[in-house]
Order: sequence, then C-alpha cells, then structure tokens
Amino acid sequence: MSENTTETIELTAPEVANVEVESKPTREVLKERGWTKDELDAAEKRGMVAKEEVKEEKKEPVQEVVEPKEEPKAEEKVEEEVQEKKPTGLPDFTFKTPEQEKAWADAFGPGTPQRGLYFRMKSERRERQKIEAERDLLAREVEELRARTNPAVKSSESEGDMASLLSDETGGEEDKPLTLRQLKEMEAKKAKEEQEMTARQVRLTEVHREQEEYARTVYQDFDDAVVRAREVMQNLDEVVPEKWRQSKVVKLMKDLQVAAREADKLGPDDYNAAHIAYEIAQYHPDHGSQRLKNPKRRTGAIRPKR
Repeated sequence: MSENTTETIELTAPEVANVEVESKPTREVLKERGWTKDELDAAEKRGMVAKEEVKEEKKEPVQEVVEPKEEPKAEEKVEEEVQEKKPTGLPDFTFKTPEQEKAWADAFGPGTPQRGLYFRMKSERRERQKIEAERDLLAREVEELRARTNPAVKSSESEGDMASLLSDETGGEEDKPLTLRQLKEMEAKKAKEEQEMTARQVRLTEVHREQEEYARTVYQDFDDAVVRAREVMQNLDEVVPEKWRQSKVVKLMKDLQVAAREADKLGPDDYNAAHIAYEIAQYHPDHGSQRLKNPKRRTGAIRPKR
C-alpha cells in the first residue's frame, strides 16, 4: 500500500518597488531645454506640461491719506460766532417793515414796560451800529492814508506840484491858483460834511424820540412835565422868582443843551435830555398837582436852542 505524500510549496510575493512618478515638467523647464512655442502648446494640450500655479498677489492695505483740516481764520471764527447767537429770553423786536413796527407800537401804548424795553433795545442796537460804522470809517481812512503814502501816487502828485510851481515862479503862496484836483477834493469834502451833518440830525431826532418814549414808561406824567418844563425855561423870572432856584434851573438848562447835542452817545437810562426836562419841570409850582387836560404831546417836545 502506497503512502500519499503532500508537498507544500510556499510562494513568495514579489516585492513591489517604490516607483517614483516623474512630475510633469513646466513650460519654463521645457523652454530652457529648447522647445519651441508650438511644441509647448501641443504638449500642454496633451497634458504633458504641468500647469503653473498662479500665485495670488497679496494686496497691501491701502492707507487712507487724511488731509489735514485747515483751521478757520480768526475773522471766519468771529463771523461764525456772530451767526451762531445764543438764544436769550428777550424778545427779538425785529420788524421787516415800518408798518409792522407801528402796529406793534400801537398795541403797547405809552408807559407800558414792553414799549420801554423795545425802545431801550433799539437804542442799544443803534449804538452797536454806530460803533461798526466808525470802525468801517477808520478802515477807509487807513486805506486812503496808505494810498497817499504809496510811492507811485506820491511821485505823480509831486510832479503836479512841481509843474504848478514852474508855471508861477514869481507868485506867492496866496497867489497860486487852485488846481482842478484840489477844487474837486474841496467840493467832495464839503459834500461829505453836509451829508454827515444831515445824517446826524436825523439820528438825533430818532434818538430823542426813543428817549422820550422810554421816559414815559418811567414817569406817568412825563407829557405834562414837558409842557411845564418849557414854561419854566421861557418864563424863568415869573415861574421861579427865587434867585437861588433860578441858578439851579440855569445849570439844568445848560445840561439839557449838552445832552440834546450828545443824545446819540447816551442811553435811555443815562442822564439824557428827557430826564433833565422832567427835573426842570419839578421847579414849576404846579408840578405834582392835577394833570393837564390837554397836554401838548409832540415827539421831541424838548429841543433847546443851540
């Protein structure tokens, strides 16, 4: 009997070697090896050329340029402060037309606090306008002075003066005729003085009226006092027989003349012509008695002669 033998054959698996996959060359590498552009394009279509990774460029943050703000000039700051007025508790008293002002004045009769406050504020506003006008006038005078001291202007004037001297060498200073320029300057100066005088008279009349309107809010019998003050000044010896009292009235009359001439420099609460007139009326024997039935109420009743 035969024995069956079993043979075992061991098979060893072949070792798989690590195969390095060659990476695809780039266009730059092939170009360095001498490939032409057509060959590179054909190889790229077949997938034989590695695609170049596009590196994203990092954008640097753009710094915003902050322009320096220009500080407003001093004059602009003053204008802004003037425009941005702080609200106050006082009424505005701004009327667009004279009709509106008249309607308001009729609504508040003489002696009312509202009327007195209005004329007081109007006087203060006029005082500010006067200061501004004087400032502008001073600025114009400075400009004229600079123009006169300008060498070009000065040389032209000196040439004109020299020509006038050569035309009349024998004549004295009084015999020299005035030039056309001098005549025009004299006429312009005279016209300017007359214009300023007229404007001041109008301003004084308006100020007198405002001072009297304000005095009516202080003295209830102001209109009667004005009539009696006029009687005292016109008939001093008869109304005030005492000499020592007459001397006081004369002094008050002088103060009244000064206050009337300088009314635009005095406020409603100052010792102005209206208050002085009321003080003169106190020397009348009927002062403080029964009020007059038909007092003469005229705007600007007290106008002392200059």
